[in-house]
Amino acid sequence: MSKTVSDFIVRLKKGDIRAFEQVFNTHYASLCSYAQKYVIDLDNAREIVQDTFVKLWEIKNSLSQDTSIKSYLYKAVRNNCLDYLKHVKISNEYKEYLLRKIMDSGFKSISSPENCLDGLIEKELEKCINDAIASLPDRCRKIFELSRFKGLKYREIAKELNISIKTVETQISRAIQTLHEKLADYFE
Repeated sequence: MSKTVSDFIVRLKKGDIRAFEQVFNTHYASLCSYAQKYVIDLDNAREIVQDTFVKLWEIKNSLSQDTSIKSYLYKAVRNNCLDYLKHVKISNEYKEYLLRKIMDSGFKSISSPENCLDGLIEKELEKCINDAIASLPDRCRKIFELSRFKGLKYREIAKELNISIKTVETQISRAIQTLHEKLADYFE
């Protein structure tokens, strides 16, 4: 292993911002291109890469002397892209589930060939669902999103957030009740 790589890791572990800027400037553009191959949208790719660099800074003290920063970054970006895609898939599935649930339980028909397209209603409903989720209190929303969008079990959420399973159950129940109330206009 070269002395410069080892020295670079030591500098990074000491919190040397110049070392961090150097790795950022060296790899940022190519990592964005790499991430874009997975997530297509450049803004999402950039966000994933930025999050990866934040994580690198956070875990810098746990880096081994022989860590290949380039390999670490590419692997982390790939994993973060896959997590993002999984999140999008779960989120879309949940929104479709809510839409089906609303439709099955008597969605008020405001659609007619004369005044609306189904696509507009679907977008309006999606916006309402997103707004309703965003309106949840921070803790409640985080727990709900971990459950519904990341697919975590109550036990996993409790462990990740260092709270009791009962707290998770209560918060999920409150979230569902709030969403039901906020989306009540879509039920007969």
